[in-house]
Amino acid sequence: MAARGKTLFGKARIAVVAMTGLALHVARRLTLSPRARRVLRVGFLGAAALGTTFFIVSSVLTFSSSRQLQAELRKIEAAREPLAPVECAPPDVSQEENAAVLYKQAFALRVDPPQTEGDPVAEALDGLDDDHTGKIANRATLEKFLAQNAECFAKLEQGARRPACRFDVDYSLGLSTPLPHLVQIRTVCHYLRVRAQLEAEAGHPDEALATLEVAARVAHGLATEPCLISQLVRLAASKHATRGLEWVLSFSEPGEAACRAFIDTLEKTASPRDAYLKTLLCERSLGTNAFRAIRENPDGDDAKDLIESWAARRLLPGWVLAKDELAYLEIMNDAIERVRKNEGIEKGSIDERVESLPRLAFVTRALVPAIDKIPGRFREDEAARAVARVSLALRIHRLRAGSYPEKLDDLAPAVLASVPRDPFTGEALRYERAGAGFKVWSKGPNKKDDGGAMSTDRTTGTGPLGDDISFRVSR
Repeated sequence: MAARGKTLFGKARIAVVAMTGLALHVARRLTLSPRARRVLRVGFLGAAALGTTFFIVSSVLTFSSSRQLQAELRKIEAAREPLAPVECAPPDVSQEENAAVLYKQAFALRVDPPQTEGDPVAEALDGLDDDHTGKIANRATLEKFLAQNAECFAKLEQGARRPACRFDVDYSLGLSTPLPHLVQIRTVCHYLRVRAQLEAEAGHPDEALATLEVAARVAHGLATEPCLISQLVRLAASKHATRGLEWVLSFSEPGEAACRAFIDTLEKTASPRDAYLKTLLCERSLGTNAFRAIRENPDGDDAKDLIESWAARRLLPGWVLAKDELAYLEIMNDAIERVRKNEGIEKGSIDERVESLPRLAFVTRALVPAIDKIPGRFREDEAARAVARVSLALRIHRLRAGSYPEKLDDLAPAVLASVPRDPFTGEALRYERAGAGFKVWSKGPNKKDDGGAMSTDRTTGTGPLGDDISFRVSR
């Protein structure tokens, strides 16, 4: 520190001498009265002193904050946690076991509807997404479209039978890492859901459930990817399997073996217990990598994405960026510790912390806000799977006993080893008989019983009505 201080003050002394010399030189060259020259000389000297003071203060702050930052980074390194995105990469998988090899072949064979307004295939797909009747309009159009994707579906089925999945991702690129397979997975899962609905309506409910199993397994192919966006896409793609299941159970009669197989698939493709923790660790490494990229290359893609202003990227003092990174690490470390202790992260809590940050914390403000929304997404997926498993078990009970049970406890242990509980409340899932069918629901993120009403009522297409996560099966 003493040596560093000597260096700083040495530079400051050089700056003072240089600016003083410049002031005297300018004053001599100008044709001014002696009084004016004295005023100009004093002004230059004052400016030199002010600039030197700013330089010294900024240098001291930069040194101090950089030292704090290095101490925090050393703690992470000592805990053997990832500091670079490449350290978060999932383990390699052999070509023979890797489902991604076949999925990529399937993506190359995929046929999409034309991106033109009024295209009949696109309209038919949208209409099926909104269907609440079980009667598929434009069936011939959809069947022709699905036939064009037959080879794609065959490759997906082959891949879904493989034990592991790892796409080629260059994590060394940090925030600029390309992930083209994400949109592909979400799209093919949508098409598989459409295929299942057509199979169910055509009187092939067991084949429909098998198709939805493929969708669940394809989505689960992203389970080992640590990136936040990969996990969000996985959860979104998984919804096609559960939402498709609700439709199939409402409008067809799959057999017990098919229902049992789907229950097993839902259990095997659930989120790994450490998925959220790994996601946070990866996000933290991506963040520290982004800060490093900004320092090393202010005009790089990562820097431009996070700090739009050229002046801010170029002129931002080093201590401001270091303080920004310290704030980022404090928020991320706290979130990671809470997840480790299973304490959870309250929705909106991180937004509040970000709002309290100085306006110059550009990077933290850009990187952090999505973090506290993710736990809810994981729980919503867990709730949807619990509701789906119970719904399948209810159907198995009816196939065996001729009617649905009076209460969910009757499902265990004959159908399920144990009845899953509501992940939001820890209580039993809600259940009631409804006409010839039933309704099962979780209370959802607000932990209030809205009677099974979701943010959009799928029976009418209206909303918002409630916050529950439910299955409504009409038969």
